[in-house]
Amino acid sequence: MPKPIQIDLEEVAMDPERAEIKYGSKDVVIKMYSISKASLNKWISQMSEIPEFASGVIHPTHKIVLIELDTFDLFVRWMDKNRYRRKK
Repeated sequence: MPKPIQIDLEEVAMDPERAEIKYGSKDVVIKMYSISKASLNKWISQMSEIPEFASGVIHPTHKIVLIELDTFDLFVRWMDKNRYRRKK
């Protein structure tokens, strides 16, 4: 059985490139983007509803949520760009 990967949250927060890390848990994303858990849960829900970003959220079990960091970054940029658009 492969050895689990240990992620140092302090190292992740200081490494903007994140070249070797593809997925992160909620705790990693909260630390990287300095957002609250409630905001993250809301954004994950929104991501799951948009087909373009839905593949960025993976639920391997009912307790574990993995977020593809590159897709999450694109989603945050998309939210910023579409902030003032009216919902229909």
